[in-house]
Amino acid sequence: MSRFSILVLLGLAALVISGCQKRSESSDDSGSAPSTVKVADGTTAKVGAAGHPDGAPKNQPQQEDPGERPEKPGPVPPCFPDPGPIAFKVNGVDVPKGAVDRFLAVWTARAPSMSEKTRLRKAIESGIIPVAAMYAKYRSDLPYLAGRAARIRKRLEAKEDWNKVVVEESHDPSRKVNLGSQGLRRQLGVPGLPPPEETLEDEAFRMKIDTFSKPLVTRIGLQIIQVTDEEKKPEPGQTIRNISRILVSYDAEYRKVLRTFPSEASEEVQKEAAKAIRVFIERFKRIIESARVEVVDQSYRPAIYPFRLKKP
Repeated sequence: MSRFSILVLLGLAALVISGCQKRSESSDDSGSAPSTVKVADGTTAKVGAAGHPDGAPKNQPQQEDPGERPEKPGPVPPCFPDPGPIAFKVNGVDVPKGAVDRFLAVWTARAPSMSEKTRLRKAIESGIIPVAAMYAKYRSDLPYLAGRAARIRKRLEAKEDWNKVVVEESHDPSRKVNLGSQGLRRQLGVPGLPPPEETLEDEAFRMKIDTFSKPLVTRIGLQIIQVTDEEKKPEPGQTIRNISRILVSYDAEYRKVLRTFPSEASEEVQKEAAKAIRVFIERFKRIIESARVEVVDQSYRPAIYPFRLKKP
């Protein structure tokens, strides 16, 4: 298995949690034994435990990877900092109307020819639910993420070299290859491919060039982005903003796999890494597919898939 193949799998881990539009039909993990894989530093990472897709009993804080730098816990940011009354809740996480409007604006810019009902459903199902479901699942992990993100931002405010900080701090597995770079355009790009994450796109098109963001709550963890440049296109909506990102990822065991991602490793280690990544992909899918919505403002009910609705 080539290093490129591993990178593809790592990319998929981010893409598969871009929203699930069908009810999960995967089998229950109850009774399954915990699974471990070797990682590049010779230690092992746990990738599943009986009945708990995040590898740890519910409500029990995750154990920090001893190979990671100890962090002072930071204040946990709200999942959605937007104003307004609550539209609905996802696994107990409040979603203000302002957040719905923000995500809807992204989809309006992406797909102006879509009906408003379809755009609203896309904004909720593809954008809001994945962010809220992962935030709820990894709530106990958030003080670590917030502390790490705050320390990273202090390095950036002290004018340290962005690329150096990316390589040293980001959990992005491709950080040494592309320095976290990603191109974002307003309208949908290649048909059939998952679009960029709404939170990153929204922030990138609000920011000035060569500035960096506050830590953003996204579906894979906290991210800090920098807008590096802009490519003007003659076609409406096709302007591209290029960003670089620093990722502080959810899930201590997943971080361990990413931290020890082998740049030059044996075939055996590469296969073990691929095995771990596939398990994490399925784990994240199950978390999102199992998310349930409690509608507060009934005007949003028609835009939410019936299987998502929380039973009274």
